[in-house]
Amino acid sequence: MLLLMLFVLAVWVKRYAVSLALPRMERLSDPSLSEPLSTPPLVSVLVAARNEERTIARCLDSLLAQRYPRFEVIVADDRSEDSTPELLRTRYPSVRTVRIDSLPGGCAGKSHALSVAAREARGDWLLFTDADTVHSPLSIQVPLSWAVRNGVGALSLLPAPACVGFWEKSVQPIVGIMLFMLFPLPRINRDRGRMAFANGQYLLVRRDAYALIGGHEAVRSFPLEDIAMAQNAKSRGVRLRLLPGRDVFRCRMYTSLGGLVAGWERIFYLIFSDAAWALPLLAACVLIFDILPYLAAPWWPRLALAQLAVMHLAAERGYRFIGADRRYVFAHPLGCAVAVRILLGAFWKMVTGRGVSWKGGRYHAQAFLFRRP
Repeated sequence: MLLLMLFVLAVWVKRYAVSLALPRMERLSDPSLSEPLSTPPLVSVLVAARNEERTIARCLDSLLAQRYPRFEVIVADDRSEDSTPELLRTRYPSVRTVRIDSLPGGCAGKSHALSVAAREARGDWLLFTDADTVHSPLSIQVPLSWAVRNGVGALSLLPAPACVGFWEKSVQPIVGIMLFMLFPLPRINRDRGRMAFANGQYLLVRRDAYALIGGHEAVRSFPLEDIAMAQNAKSRGVRLRLLPGRDVFRCRMYTSLGGLVAGWERIFYLIFSDAAWALPLLAACVLIFDILPYLAAPWWPRLALAQLAVMHLAAERGYRFIGADRRYVFAHPLGCAVAVRILLGAFWKMVTGRGVSWKGGRYHAQAFLFRRP
């Protein structure tokens, strides 16, 4: 047990050392990126929306306030059954709406809706985003300038988490940092590396690159169309980059603990569809590295205190990096306990064949993480 505790301490020391390098991953803070491009290309912003009456107004208001000279906004209304269509018609008559009335067999709703909307887009660049995002006025200008300057064909950004309430602020950063550790930015951003990841909340793609990878039509069966498109981009030689974008946009993914658990269960279920064994392994790692130091304090108080000190220092830097509320670092054990529940819940749904529900659809395990596009 003592050897295990020493190993846990060594791991957290390494994690803290890695956290010291996080500021080097910032790429969008250069003030020159906000300067207008000499020949600004037309950007088509495509918003995926299904029953988004509570969020889409904030999203569209922020998009229409962009400080970029040439852009259009297109909403892909994916079979909304609430007041979303009426809101779009009455409040945003200048925004083009593509109405999706039916879903072909074998298609995931969002992929199909964006595929249809992309055919209506006129832009040289396509920006795909979600209706629950809120964008800064430079959400087009700065990332586009960076992509053009660096010869990137596809650029995806990670948002600042817009968390409200105790459980969101306690759990969202834990799960976000967990994904960051599973999909490290340096490995994703290697042109010749196989690891691929993108975030569909912000995915900026040059039109010719979008056509080369087959667009959303090529990933129509995948609910996690963003990661599938990233896999396709890498396999076809499109330069893909994933960067922190906390100053560019923010997103409130879930509004309750129940919704948060169900949502992240779905995501982990779909990511690890062809690697079910990884889910209990990840849960065990969280228990050992994040919860054990608290439980071991009565028996090895000094060692546990050293572990907790380094753990909280590393977590604080991680929270700062993703734009989370650093005061909730001290809710770390509760957030980790919920993360274990999420991972085991996803594993249970996989082994029982129950599948997961999302936006009116039911999805089951399929080749994903280790598929070859």
